Amino acid sequence: MIIAEQICLNRNGTQILDDITLSVPSGKVIAVVGPNGAGKSSLLSILSGSIPPDLGTVQLDGIEMQNWSPAILSARRAVLSQNIQLDFSFSCLEVVLLGRSAQNTNASSNAEVKIAEIALEKTDAVHLINRNYSSLSGGECQRVQLARVLAQINCFGSEIDHLNKFLLLDEPISSLDLKHQQKLLSTVRSAARRGVGVFVIIHDLNLACMFADEIYFLKRGALIEKGAPKQVLCPALVKDVFEVNVCIKPHPTRDCPHITLL
Repeated sequence: MIIAEQICLNRNGTQILDDITLSVPSGKVIAVVGPNGAGKSSLLSILSGSIPPDLGTVQLDGIEMQNWSPAILSARRAVLSQNIQLDFSFSCLEVVLLGRSAQNTNASSNAEVKIAEIALEKTDAVHLINRNYSSLSGGECQRVQLARVLAQINCFGSEIDHLNKFLLLDEPISSLDLKHQQKLLSTVRSAARRGVGVFVIIHDLNLACMFADEIYFLKRGALIEKGAPKQVLCPALVKDVFEVNVCIKPHPTRDCPHITLL
C-alpha cells in the first residue's frame, strides 16, 4: 500500500497541497478529480517519489519513498505523466521496452519483447509495434505510453507475483477517443483485479464513477471528500468543487451514479 500522511507543498509562497492524508491500496482504483490548479498532478508527483513534500511522508509498504533504490522502485510503481516528449526515432516497441530497461539489462530479449507485446495488446496498440513513435497521433502516443507503464511493472504477466505494484496515471485519457477511453479504463480495471493499486487523475466524473472504487475530490490543494461514488457524490459536492449545477441519477446499466450538467 502507498500511504501519504499530512502532505504539504508550497511553491513561491503558494500553498499547492495542504495537509493531505490518503492511501492507495493494492487491487483498488482511486480516481482523483478537481478543477485545474487543484494540486492533482503535484500530489501524483509526490506519491511517485518524483518530488519530496515540504511536510509529511509517503511510504510504500512501510518504507519511505526516498529510501527505495530507483531500480527496485521502478519494478513496484510506474508513472504516466502528462505531455511526454520523446525526440528520438524509436519504434513503438522500443518505447515500450524502455519501461523494462530498469529491470533487465537485456531488454530486447524474447521474454521482454513478449511482455511489451502483451502491454501493447492491452492498449489496442499492437498494430503500431513497428511504427516510428514520432509519426503517431496524440492518441496513439498515449496508448503506447500506457503500454510502456503496464510493461514496466509487468501488470499482465502469465503469473501474478506477490509484490504490491502500483500505477500512477495523470490524465491518461486526455487524448483518446471514446472507444479508447473505455478500453484504457477497462484495462486499468483489469490490472486492479490482478492486485495492482491504481491512482488515476481524471476529469470525466462519469467515467470516474464507472471505473473507480473510490473518488478523491481536491479543491485548492485540500482533500475535501473521498469515498465510493455512490456514497459521496451529490449535487452540492460537485457544485462546491467545480462550480456547476448537476443532476445525479442512477446509471441506466451500471451500479453507479450518472451526472448530467444542468
